[in-house]
Amino acid sequence: LIANLSSVCPESSTFSMSVDRNARAWILMQSGNLYQVDINNPSSCTNSGWVSGTSGYDLFGMGFVSNSIVDPGDDLYMHSWTGLGGFSEGTNVGTLGRMSPTTLAVTTQGSLNYDGGELTGNVAGQLFAFAGSGPAKLVQYDKDTAAAVATTPMNGLDLTNAFAFATWQGKFYFFTESSTPSLSKVTRYDPTTMVLDEVVPTAPMRIVGAGVST
Repeated sequence: LIANLSSVCPESSTFSMSVDRNARAWILMQSGNLYQVDINNPSSCTNSGWVSGTSGYDLFGMGFVSNSIVDPGDDLYMHSWTGLGGFSEGTNVGTLGRMSPTTLAVTTQGSLNYDGGELTGNVAGQLFAFAGSGPAKLVQYDKDTAAAVATTPMNGLDLTNAFAFATWQGKFYFFTESSTPSLSKVTRYDPTTMVLDEVVPTAPMRIVGAGVST
Protein backbone atom coordinates (compact mmCIF):
# COMPACT_ATOMS: atom_id res chain seq x y z
CA LEU A 1 0.00 0.00 0.00
CA ILE A 2 2.68 2.50 1.00
CA ALA A 3 4.80 1.65 -2.03
CA ASN A 4 1.80 2.46 -4.24
CA LEU A 5 0.80 5.60 -2.35
CA SER A 6 2.92 8.12 -4.20
CA SER A 7 1.45 7.05 -7.54
CA VAL A 8 -2.23 7.22 -6.54
CA CYS A 9 -2.42 10.12 -4.06
CA PRO A 10 -1.78 13.77 -4.96
CA GLU A 11 0.74 13.95 -2.09
CA SER A 12 2.90 11.36 -0.37
CA SER A 13 4.30 12.93 2.82
CA THR A 14 2.50 10.65 5.28
CA PHE A 15 2.03 11.45 8.98
CA SER A 16 -0.19 8.62 10.23
CA MET A 17 -2.39 5.76 9.04
CA SER A 18 -5.12 3.44 10.28
CA VAL A 19 -7.41 0.83 8.71
CA ASP A 20 -11.16 0.52 9.26
CA ARG A 21 -13.15 -2.71 9.18
CA ASN A 22 -14.26 -1.99 5.60
CA ALA A 23 -10.63 -2.42 4.49
CA ARG A 24 -10.07 1.26 3.89
CA ALA A 25 -6.77 2.82 4.87
CA TRP A 26 -7.17 6.33 6.27
CA ILE A 27 -3.97 8.24 5.58
CA LEU A 28 -3.17 11.57 7.21
CA MET A 29 -0.63 13.68 5.33
CA GLN A 30 1.80 16.23 6.74
CA SER A 31 -0.41 18.85 5.07
CA GLY A 32 -3.33 17.85 7.30
CA ASN A 33 -5.30 16.32 4.42
CA LEU A 34 -6.92 12.95 5.17
CA TYR A 35 -7.23 10.41 2.34
CA GLN A 36 -8.82 6.98 1.95
CA VAL A 37 -7.42 4.04 -0.02
CA ASP A 38 -9.07 0.64 -0.56
CA ILE A 39 -6.33 -1.77 0.53
CA ASN A 40 -7.81 -4.55 -1.62
CA ASN A 41 -7.58 -2.33 -4.69
CA PRO A 42 -5.06 0.43 -3.96
CA SER A 43 -5.35 2.07 -7.35
CA SER A 44 -7.15 5.23 -6.29
CA CYS A 45 -6.89 7.71 -3.42
CA THR A 46 -9.95 9.66 -2.27
CA ASN A 47 -9.92 12.83 -0.21
CA SER A 48 -12.13 12.14 2.83
CA GLY A 49 -13.36 15.72 3.03
CA TRP A 50 -11.84 16.18 6.46
CA VAL A 51 -10.95 19.81 7.18
CA SER A 52 -7.63 20.08 8.99
CA GLY A 53 -7.92 21.92 12.29
CA THR A 54 -11.50 20.81 12.98
CA SER A 55 -12.04 20.76 16.76
CA GLY A 56 -8.38 21.70 17.14
CA TYR A 57 -6.91 18.62 15.44
CA ASP A 58 -4.27 19.30 12.80
CA LEU A 59 -1.69 16.50 12.91
CA PHE A 60 -2.60 13.52 15.07
CA GLY A 61 -1.86 9.86 15.64
CA MET A 62 -4.88 7.69 14.97
CA GLY A 63 -6.39 4.25 15.28
CA PHE A 64 -9.73 2.60 14.59
CA VAL A 65 -11.24 0.85 17.61
CA SER A 66 -14.33 -1.38 17.79
CA ASN A 67 -17.15 -0.25 20.04
CA SER A 68 -16.91 -3.51 22.05
CA ILE A 69 -16.18 -7.20 21.68
CA VAL A 70 -19.83 -7.76 20.64
CA ASP A 71 -20.30 -4.52 18.66
CA PRO A 72 -18.01 -4.47 15.63
CA GLY A 73 -18.81 -0.88 14.67
CA ASP A 74 -15.68 1.24 14.84
CA ASP A 75 -14.73 4.91 15.20
CA LEU A 76 -11.46 6.68 14.50
CA TYR A 77 -9.67 7.84 17.65
CA MET A 78 -7.23 10.75 17.44
CA HIS A 79 -4.20 11.47 19.64
CA SER A 80 -3.41 15.19 19.40
CA TRP A 81 0.03 16.70 18.81
CA THR A 82 0.82 20.40 19.02
CA GLY A 83 3.56 20.13 16.40
CA LEU A 84 5.92 22.01 18.72
CA GLY A 85 9.24 20.26 19.30
CA GLY A 86 9.41 16.54 19.93
CA PHE A 87 6.82 14.23 21.42
CA SER A 88 6.63 14.82 25.15
CA GLU A 89 4.83 14.29 28.44
CA GLY A 90 3.10 16.72 30.81
CA THR A 91 -0.14 17.24 32.66
CA ASN A 92 -3.05 17.67 30.22
CA VAL A 93 -0.78 18.52 27.27
CA GLY A 94 -2.85 16.50 24.81
CA THR A 95 -6.39 15.46 23.99
CA LEU A 96 -8.16 12.34 22.78
CA GLY A 97 -10.60 12.84 19.93
CA ARG A 98 -13.19 10.51 18.43
CA MET A 99 -14.23 10.86 14.79
CA SER A 100 -17.26 9.30 13.14
CA PRO A 101 -16.07 7.68 9.89
CA THR A 102 -19.41 8.45 8.25
CA THR A 103 -19.98 12.09 9.22
CA LEU A 104 -16.38 13.07 10.15
CA ALA A 105 -17.82 14.76 13.24
CA VAL A 106 -15.30 14.94 16.11
CA THR A 107 -15.81 14.93 19.86
CA THR A 108 -13.03 15.39 22.41
CA GLN A 109 -13.16 12.59 24.96
CA GLY A 110 -10.78 14.17 27.47
CA SER A 111 -7.27 15.37 28.22
CA LEU A 112 -4.07 13.32 27.91
CA ASN A 113 -0.70 13.63 29.61
CA TYR A 114 1.12 13.08 26.31
CA ASP A 115 1.76 15.51 23.46
CA GLY A 116 1.76 13.22 20.43
CA GLY A 117 1.29 9.48 20.19
CA GLU A 118 0.00 6.69 17.98
CA LEU A 119 -3.12 4.62 18.65
CA THR A 120 -4.38 1.11 18.04
CA GLY A 121 -7.34 -1.02 19.08
CA ASN A 122 -7.85 -4.74 19.71
CA VAL A 123 -10.66 -7.27 19.22
CA ALA A 124 -12.05 -6.45 22.68
CA GLY A 125 -12.63 -2.83 21.70
CA GLN A 126 -9.83 -1.53 23.94
CA LEU A 127 -7.77 1.54 23.04
CA PHE A 128 -3.98 1.71 23.40
CA ALA A 129 -1.35 4.36 22.74
CA PHE A 130 2.38 4.39 22.04
CA ALA A 131 3.49 7.69 23.55
CA GLY A 132 5.78 9.40 26.02
CA SER A 133 9.51 9.78 26.44
CA GLY A 134 12.39 8.49 28.51
CA PRO A 135 11.29 5.70 27.78
CA ALA A 136 8.20 5.48 25.60
CA LYS A 137 5.10 3.94 27.17
CA LEU A 138 2.34 1.55 26.23
CA VAL A 139 -0.80 3.24 27.60
CA GLN A 140 -4.33 1.89 27.73
CA TYR A 141 -6.94 4.65 27.63
CA ASP A 142 -10.55 4.62 28.67
CA LYS A 143 -12.25 5.43 25.34
CA ASP A 144 -14.99 7.50 26.95
CA THR A 145 -12.99 9.60 29.42
CA ALA A 146 -9.40 9.47 28.05
CA ALA A 147 -8.21 8.38 31.50
CA ALA A 148 -5.08 6.20 31.56
CA VAL A 149 -6.22 2.73 32.65
CA ALA A 150 -2.72 1.22 32.64
CA THR A 151 0.76 2.48 31.75
CA THR A 152 3.69 0.19 30.95
CA PRO A 153 7.17 1.67 30.31
CA MET A 154 8.86 0.15 27.26
CA ASN A 155 12.38 0.29 28.68
CA GLY A 156 15.02 0.87 26.03
CA LEU A 157 12.48 2.03 23.43
CA ASP A 158 11.92 5.67 22.48
CA LEU A 159 9.75 7.47 19.99
CA THR A 160 11.65 8.64 16.92
CA ASN A 161 10.89 11.13 14.15
CA ALA A 162 9.11 8.33 12.30
CA PHE A 163 7.14 5.86 14.39
CA ALA A 164 4.02 3.72 14.16
CA PHE A 165 2.06 1.26 16.28
CA ALA A 166 -0.27 -1.71 15.81
CA THR A 167 -1.58 -4.78 17.63
CA TRP A 168 -1.93 -8.25 16.16
CA GLN A 169 -3.03 -11.51 17.81
CA GLY A 170 -2.68 -10.10 21.30
CA LYS A 171 0.79 -8.64 20.84
CA PHE A 172 1.89 -5.04 20.27
CA TYR A 173 4.23 -3.98 17.47
CA PHE A 174 6.26 -0.76 17.61
CA PHE A 175 7.84 0.68 14.46
CA THR A 176 10.69 3.11 15.13
CA GLU A 177 13.75 4.33 13.26
CA SER A 178 16.66 1.89 13.14
CA SER A 179 20.36 2.66 13.32
CA THR A 180 20.37 2.64 9.52
CA PRO A 181 19.32 6.08 8.17
CA SER A 182 15.83 6.27 6.59
CA LEU A 183 14.91 2.71 7.64
CA SER A 184 12.85 1.37 10.52
CA LYS A 185 13.01 -1.48 13.02
CA VAL A 186 10.18 -3.51 14.53
CA THR A 187 9.89 -4.27 18.25
CA ARG A 188 7.24 -6.57 19.73
CA TYR A 189 5.74 -6.62 23.22
CA ASP A 190 3.87 -9.62 24.59
CA PRO A 191 1.66 -8.49 27.51
CA THR A 192 1.27 -12.07 28.72
CA THR A 193 4.98 -12.77 29.16
CA MET A 194 5.90 -9.06 29.50
CA VAL A 195 8.76 -9.63 27.05
CA LEU A 196 9.86 -6.78 24.77
CA ASP A 197 12.01 -8.01 21.90
CA GLU A 198 13.31 -6.66 18.60
CA VAL A 199 11.94 -8.84 15.80
CA VAL A 200 13.16 -6.91 12.72
CA PRO A 201 16.39 -4.95 13.30
CA THR A 202 16.25 -3.25 9.89
CA ALA A 203 13.12 -3.14 7.74
CA PRO A 204 13.41 -2.33 4.02
CA MET A 205 11.58 1.00 4.42
CA ARG A 206 10.89 3.91 6.76
CA ILE A 207 7.55 3.16 8.42
CA VAL A 208 5.46 6.15 9.46
CA GLY A 209 2.06 4.52 9.68
CA ALA A 210 0.66 1.08 10.49
CA GLY A 211 -2.84 -0.29 10.85
CA VAL A 212 -4.76 -3.52 11.36
CA SER A 213 -8.45 -3.72 10.50
CA THR A 214 -10.74 -4.09 13.53
